[in-house]
Amino acid sequence: MEGLARWVRHVEIRDCARTSKSLHFWTAVAAILSLLPNLHVLSGIWDRPLAKNLLEVFSRYLTSSIKGLYWDEGLIPEGGPCLLSAGLLPKYQSLRVLDIRKLRLEDPDSFPIDTGSHISLPSVVDLLLPVCVAVMRFARTLVLPHLRRLVLDAAYVRRNSSSYVTASLNKLLATHGSKITTLELLPMTSFSYQASPISITMLLQPDVCPTLETFVYDCRERLLCARSPPPPSPPHNPARAGANTNATTTTSPPASSAPPTPSRNAPNSELHQPHRTLRRVGIRGMGISRLYPNRPSHTQAHLRSFLTHRALFPALETVRTVGFLVDACTDEFARDIFIWWTEKFEEHGLDLQDGEGVVWLYTDPVEGRQEVVTEEEIVALDCASLVHKSDAREMSAAKA
Repeated sequence: MEGLARWVRHVEIRDCARTSKSLHFWTAVAAILSLLPNLHVLSGIWDRPLAKNLLEVFSRYLTSSIKGLYWDEGLIPEGGPCLLSAGLLPKYQSLRVLDIRKLRLEDPDSFPIDTGSHISLPSVVDLLLPVCVAVMRFARTLVLPHLRRLVLDAAYVRRNSSSYVTASLNKLLATHGSKITTLELLPMTSFSYQASPISITMLLQPDVCPTLETFVYDCRERLLCARSPPPPSPPHNPARAGANTNATTTTSPPASSAPPTPSRNAPNSELHQPHRTLRRVGIRGMGISRLYPNRPSHTQAHLRSFLTHRALFPALETVRTVGFLVDACTDEFARDIFIWWTEKFEEHGLDLQDGEGVVWLYTDPVEGRQEVVTEEEIVALDCASLVHKSDAREMSAAKA
């Protein structure tokens, strides 16, 4: 065992076994951890609150070489032991990924431990948090000089806590927003297709995450509220030579005041200043049934918002339908419909990719015949039908 232990990189511990309550179980866990000098990732999945002495076991036997920590714990009672303590986390200075999305507190507004001290984790690059006021407040106290990716999981957020969540998120981004290059918002766990209380408009304000390059969110979220800047005005023509110099000068009306600077303190305000670093956008939860152009949907409104307000994202290159694969879709019109959207994005200098990163396009026409699908060719009947403009008889029948 000792000879092979040095090759083990990932260990997952669950306490769902019947023997997990016994002392022998945790003695075995401690013995195993003590034999793994090169362990890189630890996943802990706990159905019950941890005993107070168990965190001491991890602190003593878990090697400081840990680079990834995933912690899934049920409701933590107030005053109970918690992984996020100043006595445990600072030991792992090599930690690069801290995933506590599934950490749930009995009281989401109060943390079970004292978080007055600042914990320095200099190697953390990826931070994954639940949308929980107390956990986000704790994350503000972390010193994370190399943080680049932030994932916010709204799966268990309370529907009536919108104002508290927004205020806490604003403070979190005020602390770490300047370092974040990748931001991902995971949706609520709900069959009602309800949006989370977090506004994507607030997240895309240029002063919130000024170096943001990649933004991923779900298509059920609230739409981007934006106002594109007006086109530049034509240059002023100087007075013609020979004009009457004694003419009365007309005083021009005062210019209207400039719109306020985007602020994280106004989450519902419009986006009207360009975000000059955003290069990639990913949208989750898409399906081909939501992309038929003749069936307007909330999903399509998300896609169109990046076309309508293209001027607000001058560096944007790619929009990807995360998780939706055209080649795996059983709809016979999936490719045609996706290509229709691809061509719309091409007109604005953008690549629309499916979940595999594929840009779908038509091949060159054969023998001079060009089959191009337009929005008018997708006709809504009892079921949608797709015809080509090159077939006059089908077009007439579809429009009849």
